[in-house]
Amino acid sequence: MKFLSFLIVSIAYLLLAQLSIYACSCKPEAGAPTCQKIGTSDVVFAGTVIEKIRPGSEMAGSYRFRVDKVYKGLKFDRTEVVVVPGFGSCVTSYSTGIQYIIFGSNPARPDKPWVHSGLCNGSRTASESDLAFLDRYLNGETETVVYGRVLQWVRSIGYPQESESTPVANAEVFLEMGQQKLSVRSGDNGWFAFGSVPPGSYFISSTLSPFIPYKQDSPITVTKGGYYLVFPELRADVRIGGKVVDHLGRPLMDTSVALLRRNLNGEWYQTYRYWAKTKSDGTFSFEDLESGDYLVLHNSSDDSPYPRTYAPGVEVKDNARVVSVEPRGSVSDILLKLPQKHKIRTVVIKVVNEDGSAAGPNLLQVFTKNGLIRNFGGFASRLGVEGFEFKAYQERTYEFGARYWVDDLDTDIENRRLLVADPIELSPGKKDVEITLRLSGKTRER
Repeated sequence: MKFLSFLIVSIAYLLLAQLSIYACSCKPEAGAPTCQKIGTSDVVFAGTVIEKIRPGSEMAGSYRFRVDKVYKGLKFDRTEVVVVPGFGSCVTSYSTGIQYIIFGSNPARPDKPWVHSGLCNGSRTASESDLAFLDRYLNGETETVVYGRVLQWVRSIGYPQESESTPVANAEVFLEMGQQKLSVRSGDNGWFAFGSVPPGSYFISSTLSPFIPYKQDSPITVTKGGYYLVFPELRADVRIGGKVVDHLGRPLMDTSVALLRRNLNGEWYQTYRYWAKTKSDGTFSFEDLESGDYLVLHNSSDDSPYPRTYAPGVEVKDNARVVSVEPRGSVSDILLKLPQKHKIRTVVIKVVNEDGSAAGPNLLQVFTKNGLIRNFGGFASRLGVEGFEFKAYQERTYEFGARYWVDDLDTDIENRRLLVADPIELSPGKKDVEITLRLSGKTRER
């Protein structure tokens, strides 16, 4: 069956070349492969960027494309088109001279010389395999396929990440349209496929005890020759709870608690769902989790006087308690005991150019390994003279770094340049100290 061989290629594409769609309210389908996007997009064409349209023009900020080949939604004799790259946080960018496959919208006026294709539309640089599929689609040589992966959780923004995927094997998946009902079983990695599906509107559902059954709220429209990708969600409804206390056993209120979950490769990962705060009695709870192995920890930040501590009360991850929970299971006896608070020390941080001169007026960022400490904009030069105070802790090791944006973020430059400071490590100690970060003379693009 031809669709199965192509499906293998598609799955490999998904795992190795997923798009990062995190802004706006993009659905996972924004990062779907070309074989699905052809069926769900109003306009599809391969084109090369000629130029970015500059301020002063009616469509400033958009891109003028040479149309190399039309697959859907445009007149086949069109040679150029303007692509509007979205607005606000949903805006994307295209590079001059690069060929892209554009998935866009302009359904009401296919004769108009512009197409909207922002971040959530899922346009991507053209690849030989994608162009080959589109050519087969245009020639009527592709089958109509519905396929996907049964997962315990699907992120609401962006494409499902392989590092945090929780596939469900042997689940029964149903494809229904009227009186027609097809079914298949998901494989060991959760993938399934329906081949040679007649075009139409279908409902997807899935079931496997003891998981909570799934049924899609609205139908999917399957077009002739296109592929449709879907992620049925069979929730395990796992619950984890416990209590956080200090070194004397007193409950800690409003303290951050986090989870790490073990993925398919045996690595520990974290998502935005694995965070909670303790209540007035020190208790915490996580609900509607996936089944599997977890670690519970106090996930220390630079501002917290407590170091990173894993339940039951250790600083080394390998010594932590592993919490294993089956679907519909619950664990509520986690006790996380934190050590004594670390003692404060003051670090004065200065940032200068390589020759010791002050940085310019653009954005300057100072950070540690834990993340950004502070943004400085408009008065970055003062840091070379006055510096700023950072609240550190005597018992910890820090690595400080900085980067300066040579090109102002408000300027119309596609590849902005950076100056980056070599990191400076600060060992544990009691004394207040001063450090100077020097920006390298070599610029890097970002």
